[in-house]
Amino acid sequence: MITKATEPLDPEPPDTTEADLIARAQHGEREALGELYQLHHGAVFRFIRRRTQDRALAEDLTADVFLRAVTKLDTFTYGTSLIAWLITIARHVVADYYKRADTRRLTYLGDLSVCEPEFVEAAEDTALAHLARADLDEAITRLRPSFAAVLRLRFLQDRTVPEAAAALGRGVGATKTLQFRAVRALRAAYLEATA
Repeated sequence: MITKATEPLDPEPPDTTEADLIARAQHGEREALGELYQLHHGAVFRFIRRRTQDRALAEDLTADVFLRAVTKLDTFTYGTSLIAWLITIARHVVADYYKRADTRRLTYLGDLSVCEPEFVEAAEDTALAHLARADLDEAITRLRPSFAAVLRLRFLQDRTVPEAAAALGRGVGATKTLQFRAVRALRAAYLEATA
C-alpha cells in the first residue's frame, strides 16, 4: 500500500519570477531590489551608453535611473514590462542630463561683460575639461590662428588673461572676447570632428 506523504521531501524553491521580485521590492525587501538591479542593470547601462558615448557618464546616469525607479517603484503595476519602464526612465534621465548641459552652457557663456572673470574662466575650463588632449590639439588646429593662439596660451600653457593679452598684443577685454569666441568655435570644431 502506497501512502501519501503529508509534507514534500524537498521544500519548493522561493518564487523568483520578476512579478514576485517586484512585489517583494515594493514591500521594501532589499534582496529583491538587488535581484531586479542585477537582472536589468546591463540593459539600462547599454541603452544609456549608446546615447552618451561616455562610460563614466553612463554609469552615473544608470545609477540615477535605478534611484528614480526605487523611489517610484510603488507606482509600478505589473503587466507593464519592467525593463520597458526602466528604459523609459533612462530616456528621461538622459534627456534631463542634456537639458541641464544645454542650460549650463547658456548660463556659462552668457554676456561676458556682466560676468565675473573667475566665473567665465571656470566655465571655459569646464567646457574644455572633457576633451582628450589629442582631440583638443586636433580641434585647435582647425581654428583661425588667433583663436588657436589664445586657446593655447590660456588652456595649454595655463596663462592668465592678462598674460595672454600681453603675449597676443591685445587688451584684456579684447582677449576675453577672443577667448569666448575661440571656445565656442572649438566646441563646434570638436563636435564636427567627433560626429
